[in-house]
Amino acid sequence: MTAPAAVPAPPPAPSARPSSPATDRRAALLARVRARSSGSGERVGPAPLVAGPRSPGVPAPASFSQEQTWVAQQMAGSTPLHNVSFALHLEGPLDADRLQLAAAGLAERHPVLRSSFGTGPAGLEVRPGAHPATRPALRDLSRSADPDRRARTRIDALARTRFDLAAGPPVRTELLRLGAERHVLMWVAHHCVVDGASFGVLLDELRALYAGLPHAGGAPACDGPDFTDFALRQRQEASGPGRPEALEHWAGVLKGAVPAALPPDLPRPAAPGHRGYSIPFGLDGTERLRAVAASSGTTLFAALLAVAGTALWQHSGGDRLTVGVPMAGRGLPGTERLVGPFSTTVPLLLPFSAGMTGRRLLTGVSGALLDADRYQDVSMAKLVDRLGLPRDPTRNPLFQTLVNAGNLPGGACRGFAPDLALRVEAVPNGTVRMDAELTFELHGAQVSGRFEYDQDLYHETTAAEFVRHFALLLRTTADHPDLPLAELPLPKTDLG
Repeated sequence: MTAPAAVPAPPPAPSARPSSPATDRRAALLARVRARSSGSGERVGPAPLVAGPRSPGVPAPASFSQEQTWVAQQMAGSTPLHNVSFALHLEGPLDADRLQLAAAGLAERHPVLRSSFGTGPAGLEVRPGAHPATRPALRDLSRSADPDRRARTRIDALARTRFDLAAGPPVRTELLRLGAERHVLMWVAHHCVVDGASFGVLLDELRALYAGLPHAGGAPACDGPDFTDFALRQRQEASGPGRPEALEHWAGVLKGAVPAALPPDLPRPAAPGHRGYSIPFGLDGTERLRAVAASSGTTLFAALLAVAGTALWQHSGGDRLTVGVPMAGRGLPGTERLVGPFSTTVPLLLPFSAGMTGRRLLTGVSGALLDADRYQDVSMAKLVDRLGLPRDPTRNPLFQTLVNAGNLPGGACRGFAPDLALRVEAVPNGTVRMDAELTFELHGAQVSGRFEYDQDLYHETTAAEFVRHFALLLRTTADHPDLPLAELPLPKTDLG
């Protein structure tokens, strides 16, 4: 595509929320654990990411997160396990042609969205920019008897269609017209090319491109670094003199640890089906819990993670339990506004001990998160080998429950274009990656969540009881943070 005469630059990153003493302390601590020692004894940060030579379609090494996701996808077979799907509901006067061009412009700007994948002598290889940027097709449903039902059927079908990462592009888009001023832009990508933070970047750029593109034209490619530059640097640093410490750190921390999990209701199948079901929920008491977290110098997510860990601890037993926690992976300067799968999921050790209080657990979880942030650049495959764990196709050897902070924008975004409102919907694909996943959406004072579970392992009543009990523990911890964990309310029923 040729670039138009004037295309607006992507908007700057959204301004951060006002800081507080607690967030300032956390930022300072994060800066310390990320810093490196110089010869003079002063603390300096890592050098910014820089752009390397551009060679579309030429093989490049995959990042650790791409490698981890690729292996999981191969084990998942034909299920769309790692599809990341969003439906952008647009109400108002829409220039469909302009939006199609803007959507194609996103792929033009970010070669990772046009990648192909395959194995080579050194392992997984990525060919960024191997596919051309294409416009989403327009499907007109406005004349059908029930446009909303037809749209829902199409949205679900697109979200559940598996990607062939070797043959086709890792992104599919389609624009659905439900009426004169009602449209849905369906956007589906494989997790090998995006993460949750990437979607926020793409949404900002889509808005900017739609506002600035003429009736015909394209979008300029990014001149700065891209995800390939990040993957190359990650691999180089991992083989350098300083990075093997990450592997040794995790090997020491996780020795003797076991995954925290709800006892299954059903026998584990010989091969995982990844049949997922989701229970959405709202939460009361989060403002009180946020105050407890702030007084302890940490974040609301750390507190939610501590409560979730407590609920799992009551069912799992033992004091060395792990859960999977996705880390942003964007501590390197220059990656904040890039698109790619920067996030990586690490096995976080929950630091339980006899007589521990909720506040003490929160402090321990906060410290574990900071350590995880420092040592997140590690190959999970190498870690499994280092720990001597057996590879089991039916379960993850490091963790079986995932606890995550979501990235879904809250409410309608009236600023997408004049008189054009946007509502973003995360579209489930009927799968679950782990035995269970607990995701929290943090929108200011509003906190919601969803509990996704494997239907081949758990009954719906078990999952619903876990959600109810988690909410009870949250309120109790928020009101009595110094209560010993042993005195917290127990589940109403034995979930085993």
